[in-house]
Amino acid sequence: MPTLELVATDPAQVGPYRLLHRLGSGGMGVVYLGEAPGGELVAVKCLPHGVGGDVRSRLRREAAFLSAVDHPRVAAFVAADTHAGRPWIAMQYVAGPSLAQASVPLGPAQLRHLTEGLADALAALHRQGLTHRDVKPGNIILTHDGPVLVDLGIAVGGELTALTAVGMVVGTPEWMAPEQFTGQGSGPAVDLWGWASVATYAATGRAPFGTGAIEALAHRIRYEQPDLRGVPEWLRGAVLAALAKDHRARPAAVDLAAVDGIRRVGTRLAAVRSVPPAGPPVPPTLLAPPMPAPPMPAPARGPVPPPSGSPRGAVPPPRGPVAPQRDGRPRPAGPVAAPRPTSRPTSRPPKRRSLVRRLLRRLLLTAVLLAVLAGCAVAAYAWARQELSDVPWRQTFDELRRSVGG
Repeated sequence: MPTLELVATDPAQVGPYRLLHRLGSGGMGVVYLGEAPGGELVAVKCLPHGVGGDVRSRLRREAAFLSAVDHPRVAAFVAADTHAGRPWIAMQYVAGPSLAQASVPLGPAQLRHLTEGLADALAALHRQGLTHRDVKPGNIILTHDGPVLVDLGIAVGGELTALTAVGMVVGTPEWMAPEQFTGQGSGPAVDLWGWASVATYAATGRAPFGTGAIEALAHRIRYEQPDLRGVPEWLRGAVLAALAKDHRARPAAVDLAAVDGIRRVGTRLAAVRSVPPAGPPVPPTLLAPPMPAPPMPAPARGPVPPPSGSPRGAVPPPRGPVAPQRDGRPRPAGPVAAPRPTSRPTSRPPKRRSLVRRLLRRLLLTAVLLAVLAGCAVAAYAWARQELSDVPWRQTFDELRRSVGG
């Protein structure tokens, strides 16, 4: 593991350990390489002066967790003093770079050792009722014998309560599970999400959901799918299963740590895909008013035109057996003429129907009137003819001729 020189503000000794170099620093203090009186090397995490009681309680809890775990894949607890002016905890010193300092992507053999060893370490923690909650490349030391998990600073046990306020985000955003962003993620499934994220990073050199502002990361992690390009097939199924949005769908660490467990979990759960939950609710003010239903189209008048490409007046051939004609001959195959409508369409509008009725009544009245007039004319003609036939035409003609001749 790379080391840094001590600075003027660093103590020369913490407890019984002489400090040699800096191994790293962070928000929780500085980690030093220390030497015990017998010559053993240890990693000493030293907190700043004047830290509050909650930070001391967290360090005390980390010491209790480390002392309860005895596994070669987890850095062992050595000693601690949480009541000193500068509280400290000494752990086993693991020589080697962290995964964050290593060159990635890892080779196939290294990747297999990392994923199997990390699953073994998480299974050991979970058997003790502990959850690491901050599985990331910086907390994994690579050694010749395999990976070693360090820093249980924000770990939580099943019988203890996390020292965080409700809704407080605990962890490193790039490697956090969806439920951690709501302050509700403290179960073992959180570590499985971290395992899958670290495996993706080791295989591809990038986090499955990228980097950026915490708001953008939280949205991608909670609602989008991971970028698994470059993850080998033997690992992809297990990674997909461990990156399920629903923590209840993720596999257990003990399943991954079993012999050939990653392949078997991947085979069993490769089809499982995380479904993003419904997005955040839209404020009522942004919802558009419901669109009115479109008006129903008026019924078509007359026969329906045939589809394009079909002969005019043709209908599709009937399905099933074709009935014979009246003369016993079979009906010809192919399209036949559409039958003419036998009755007047019942969908005629009421206005048109009343107009036809009015026209019929007027025609009937006109016909009756003409018939009456014709009858009157015939009667008048008969009467006039009868009257004229009664006049003595010949006598009158003879008298007229005599008067003219005389």
